[in-house]
Amino acid sequence: MLRKWRSKHGGKATYRNLTVLLKLEETDLAEKLCGLIWQPQSSSSDVQPQVSHKLQRTSAPSDPEETSRSIRCQYANTLKDKYRSRVPTFLTLQWPPPPTHKVFNLAMISQRVLKYGRDEELVRLLQKGNVSKVVSSRNPVTLDQISDNLHTVGRKIVLIEGAPGAGKSTLAWHLCKRWEAGELFQEFEIVLFVQLREPAVQSAQSFEDLLPTESNMRSEVVSALQYCRGRQVLIVLDSWDEFKSGLHQQSVIKSLICDPSALKMQFSALIITSRPLATAQLQHFISKRIEIAGFLKSEITRYFNEAIDDPKVVQKLSDRLREHPVIEASCYLPLNTAIVTHVFLAQNHTLPATLHGVFTSLVKCCIKRHLKRGAKEGEVIPKISSLDNLPPDIQEQFENLCTLAYHGVMENKATFSEEDLQSFKLPTELSTLSLMQGVASFTDTEESKLYNFLHLSTQELLAAFHISKLQPDEQVKIFNELFEQPRFANVFQFYAAFTKLQTEGIRDTVSSVVNRRNATLLLSLLHCLYEAQDDTLCQFVASEAEEELDFSDEPMSPVDCLTVGYFSRTVCSTEKLKLTFTIDGIAEYSVSLFIKEL
Repeated sequence: MLRKWRSKHGGKATYRNLTVLLKLEETDLAEKLCGLIWQPQSSSSDVQPQVSHKLQRTSAPSDPEETSRSIRCQYANTLKDKYRSRVPTFLTLQWPPPPTHKVFNLAMISQRVLKYGRDEELVRLLQKGNVSKVVSSRNPVTLDQISDNLHTVGRKIVLIEGAPGAGKSTLAWHLCKRWEAGELFQEFEIVLFVQLREPAVQSAQSFEDLLPTESNMRSEVVSALQYCRGRQVLIVLDSWDEFKSGLHQQSVIKSLICDPSALKMQFSALIITSRPLATAQLQHFISKRIEIAGFLKSEITRYFNEAIDDPKVVQKLSDRLREHPVIEASCYLPLNTAIVTHVFLAQNHTLPATLHGVFTSLVKCCIKRHLKRGAKEGEVIPKISSLDNLPPDIQEQFENLCTLAYHGVMENKATFSEEDLQSFKLPTELSTLSLMQGVASFTDTEESKLYNFLHLSTQELLAAFHISKLQPDEQVKIFNELFEQPRFANVFQFYAAFTKLQTEGIRDTVSSVVNRRNATLLLSLLHCLYEAQDDTLCQFVASEAEEELDFSDEPMSPVDCLTVGYFSRTVCSTEKLKLTFTIDGIAEYSVSLFIKEL
């Protein structure tokens, strides 16, 4: 029936289209069709074949093509059961909860082959850009358009990039759920979700190791997929930036991307998600680059209304954000929007002025929740005034957690295994001071667990706290070596807030940064000064600038203008300083932030 339907209506006809036409129950028809394909006809005409979605060996037809189709159909149902019953995280008490209104603003990025590293323009846009401007400067695309693109002639690899917290992993899972529900990618028999951060995937020796199914059935499934050379198979590779091997070492993932014929999967399609900092080596292989731009202003407001459900409180939060543009600018990331909302509610409708203040408040709220969960009835919960003054019984655990965060940043790791936690003397249960959430393995049938911080900024804050507690010479060494590294930009903003850059020897390094006259580095330094909120530190930098700072060739984001304005106001009464930047091309809103600070 299905083959006749497809031959009559073309490649986009699916059994779900057929069920609508025949007005039959979808699952009933699906089971009948699959039963006709993979089970032999019964000798008794009144006996219907019974179908199980669990993979099992059956007396399959003798035709190899029918056998392959039978196994693929069974495996598709197995995957759909997993997508239907599973959620990406297994921590039910996570705080803050994910955004209640998840949207994906997708835009096509013009195809450029990057021969000399990462796309600096894209990185700046994703880290600082105004979302409305980003979306308007790109060609907006929909998920349906991505689906259509994957079916055109030739092998297709779509790269989806986004900043931490933009929703890449949520989108990857969403694609699989839409396939399971019959709403997207219906031309694919199989849509396979592969979390590249999983140890089982990192250590995979063959294509079989990537398949979430019983080990005794994997070889049959692989043979069925390879029989059709991966036709009608879509593989979603989530979190490329967390795949350690990349394209530098031989691996199954490298073969899928660069040499799929070696795996007999040359006609399979791929979707890869990643932070933009890690995608330069993929540029030669991809056919399309898509950007997740995050929340538009209207969507931020919509989230506030759904999460708070009190117009007066929503208005008060919006007013506070206008007073703190750095925090407002960060809300283009959906997860940041959720964090800011819950910090605002937890702190009696107030907001810190800096990102350091927001994420420090988040950490303190999580620790307080942890203490409440473990407290006996009537027990008084100690106040947490600062991260330097925690209750003695959790102080060591917190220090170990900060050490783990620092090593994670150094190794560019966002998730950690139970072995990682054990090596840093941390408990492997979910009560890791409520600062980490658990993620169940999708590939490993034994349900191995991974842990990650609620947000990468939380990891970066704790890493900065760890650095601030090292010996002064170690702090200086780390600052010198890593200040220019993109992954450490946020770390050193938080570090400046913790230390006010008063550690012995650090100000010599700051002086050398100023004297290099590199506008990009100077802007990074001014971001650190804004987070530190220390007038004497600004005056020190101004005195080292030799009466001039030149940003005339540097594109200025709203936050850049804010930090330059803050710096100028702080030093204008004590230092003679010539400040140069080009106003042409800077948005009116950005200029208003600069003037407001003055």
